[in-house]
Amino acid sequence: MRSFITLGVVSLVGVASMFACGDDSDGPSGTAGTGATAGTGATAGTGGATGGTGGASTAGTGGVATGGTGGAPATPPGPLATCTGCVELITPLVGPNDSGGTTNVADQAQFQFAAAAGTVIDMSDGVITWRVAAVAPNAGTSVTLYAQDGAPQGYGGAYQFFALDPAAFPANTFRDISIDLRGLAAAPGDAGVPDAGEAPEAADAGDAGAPVPPTVQNGLVNNVAVPFDKSQITQFGITLGVTAAFTGSTVVRVAVDQVTFSGIPGQTDHTFTTSAEGLAINTYQLPPLTPAPVHHP
Repeated sequence: MRSFITLGVVSLVGVASMFACGDDSDGPSGTAGTGATAGTGATAGTGGATGGTGGASTAGTGGVATGGTGGAPATPPGPLATCTGCVELITPLVGPNDSGGTTNVADQAQFQFAAAAGTVIDMSDGVITWRVAAVAPNAGTSVTLYAQDGAPQGYGGAYQFFALDPAAFPANTFRDISIDLRGLAAAPGDAGVPDAGEAPEAADAGDAGAPVPPTVQNGLVNNVAVPFDKSQITQFGITLGVTAAFTGSTVVRVAVDQVTFSGIPGQTDHTFTTSAEGLAINTYQLPPLTPAPVHHP
């Protein structure tokens, strides 16, 4: 059913990007790799003659970098993934990531599932696993899995960062990556510190080592820090981004084969067989020309 090869679980994780719906943060990232060379613009066309007068030529459109330099696109970038029964997420980004500031709001794009209006999701014992493939991997780009509580709590969240290094994410090859909330303390309390006797999941056979716990960002209500509450999740998803050392522009494309849940009552796995199944763009600080998720039947 899938035209990408499915491989094992990735355990390469780093410091998570920070961001929030409704505040002004934009998110620090991990260490960047070396960017590739930008695409080359097409040559101008030659006008035809009408009654002896040459027609006007039309300039070609410059290419967009897949790794470090180049111009931003003039139109929304189209899909390139060749998988079936999947969703392709696409965003044109400009570096560097400004590590939580608002100078650059085109350094990351969020795609999410939202809880039904007026409801929350209890993820106290939850693990969310995304099967993803980088269409054009580059160590200067990344994905971050996240889960956030809502407005009453202050939009705190848990974040798990993965650099799209080709060594860990070969092009068009599906890998499983997860965010595990079980080891995070419940609010109120010391959010981000494992409870006594509650530890992160042990590494699977073949992993490079024990997984790094998610990074926690507490919320802020009336300028008072509020602990992230994993029992009051209103949205969860995946962020496509560039790192703090990335320069230039690029189009990040990530295919998602499925999203599965463990320990989260009421959640049904997403397999994207017939649609995007509710995976949508978060419009907060959305980079220009970012298209909606593209479903590949």
